[in-house]
Amino acid sequence: MSPQNSTPTPEQQADPQDELTPDADGSVEALHPATGLDDAEGLFHVLVNAEQQYSLWPGAVPVPRGWDVVLESAPRAQCLAHIEAAWTDLRPLSLRQASGTTAG
Repeated sequence: MSPQNSTPTPEQQADPQDELTPDADGSVEALHPATGLDDAEGLFHVLVNAEQQYSLWPGAVPVPRGWDVVLESAPRAQCLAHIEAAWTDLRPLSLRQASGTTAG
């Protein structure tokens, strides 16, 4: 029996950006518990995706594909306040458009 090759091929290697992509609901805490999302003294970004879903994102972590920065390098409390004020309708944009309501 021959030993298995432990070096992944380029097709098997993960794209680092894929590892940083938040869940569809914007959650990143479950994916990256060590990124400092609870750091009250750290700087964060507020991100938004094409579905107008918001995410708190550590300022030191690269922004994943599909997300845009709408508030950059701000204290955690300021970012959370921005998200609370801006994200008034938690439904994805596509659902709001399908129901005929696109506010929020």
